Amino acid sequence: MQKVSILSAILISVIFICLGYLLNLISLRQSYILIYGSFGLDFGIILSIILILYFALEVKKFLDGKKPDLKPNRAVFALLLSQSGFYSGAAILGILLGGWLSIIINTKGVLLELHSTDSIISFGFAASLIIIGLIGQHLCKTKPPKNKTSN
Repeated sequence: MQKVSILSAILISVIFICLGYLLNLISLRQSYILIYGSFGLDFGIILSIILILYFALEVKKFLDGKKPDLKPNRAVFALLLSQSGFYSGAAILGILLGGWLSIIINTKGVLLELHSTDSIISFGFAASLIIIGLIGQHLCKTKPPKNKTSN
């Protein structure tokens, strides 16, 4: 399976920065804020981080010989969960940053005081989801076979 690319995460973040900026710009014209950090978002990210770490560590224990058996589907699930966490963290970070930028630019920071703490906490959790996704993928990495025999 192909490794995640930092360049693709940057591209996803840039696309979602633009999307978050435009969505919040439209909502600001109607006098409300659409995109900002919230407790529900933080809770979902924390839950995702816990799941990624749990399944990736399960695969790592199997690879180190500490766990006797592991279903192949479970190993693939752990790797895909890590990769999806990486990419969704990039998307969440981008859309929050775009929404935050639209508030800063269009209200000259007036509304920023209301949502700055929530957004900063959500930025941190989204960035940690990216990092945990990379770590999870690294934990699921297998060593290539030593002797390859062909029939």
